[in-house]
Amino acid sequence: MQVLTILPNFLTHRNYINTTEILKPIFDKISNGKRGTTIAAQPFYHASGLWILCYCLLFGHRSLVMKEFEPIKYLNIVEENKIETLSLNPLMIASIVEQLEIDKEKFNLSSVQTIISGGWMDPTNASEKLINYCSSLKNFVNSYGMTEIVLVSHMTPLGMDKTDKRITKSVGRLLPEFEYKIVDCLSNEDLVSNKNYSPGTKGELWLRSASIMHGYLNDSILNKKAIDSDGWFHTGDIVYEDHDGFFFVLDRISNLIIVDGHQVWPTELEAILLLHPRVQEACVVGVKIKLNGNFVDAPKAIVVLSKIDKEEENEETISLILKEILLFTNERLERHQQITGGIMSVDSLPKTPFGKIARGKVRGMFLKD
Repeated sequence: MQVLTILPNFLTHRNYINTTEILKPIFDKISNGKRGTTIAAQPFYHASGLWILCYCLLFGHRSLVMKEFEPIKYLNIVEENKIETLSLNPLMIASIVEQLEIDKEKFNLSSVQTIISGGWMDPTNASEKLINYCSSLKNFVNSYGMTEIVLVSHMTPLGMDKTDKRITKSVGRLLPEFEYKIVDCLSNEDLVSNKNYSPGTKGELWLRSASIMHGYLNDSILNKKAIDSDGWFHTGDIVYEDHDGFFFVLDRISNLIIVDGHQVWPTELEAILLLHPRVQEACVVGVKIKLNGNFVDAPKAIVVLSKIDKEEENEETISLILKEILLFTNERLERHQQITGGIMSVDSLPKTPFGKIARGKVRGMFLKD
């Protein structure tokens, strides 16, 4: 689930009622007729935070509201109150796993039966690790959504096998009452209706539903771009669908880099960079480089290195490490995907309040056009 847009959304009670009607059968199964206790640890101005309140009102659950998320305090509340259902985002999951890895015997998560997650792609294995820490877990539910569609349009099914990688790597299947298209991000061609379409084809996700907002408040220009005359909401997210109807989110369309006519998505490159043991965090952005007398677009990597000893804290050693990372990464990429714009290391990468790397700020802080 994406973070709240900075623009005011024109949402109606009908939008929220429709979403509630879609989700109620799912949460009926999770609650199993019991009244329990949940933790509201996400901000109420975020769609998922507000939904926790609605969920409690709908099913008569008690909600314990945290002023701010603190992993140790959160884990203690789970144990003391025998919480069965957790609602988390990837940053929260990573923080919880970090504490569990320090002292897993200190916390008891045996009461947890369902974890609901959403936020963005998790390049680490934190979600899989958390699943293994919860001995009684029945459901790990990953989801896709944003404030503009009130909450979610996709969820992984309840009761999925915990060894199925799609449980954490995909955002699940399309929910009832939603229509979708996957369109070419340059031509807007509906790829799904094309006779040559096959699962795995990448494109921008368009959605249509009674849950979707009426538009951005007092911004007619943006509304024309976001919602077309046929009522399709252009999410701006690049996705693909597998043979079983599971959707995978790759990137934002605004991050697209065109290299020699090919579409290159930064998150695919970042995933390879993060496989290297010396890379702690990675961000790829498009830059201009001079090639055969012309300026062309190319991917550039900005990384935070891990395991740097004091003896390695010199330009020569770091330069060698970066060359090794670049070689490692490019060997695993197609020719047009290769990081030809260079690589640099920084002490830290700027983040949004929800823990995502702030790609725009990365460019402003570390790159000069």
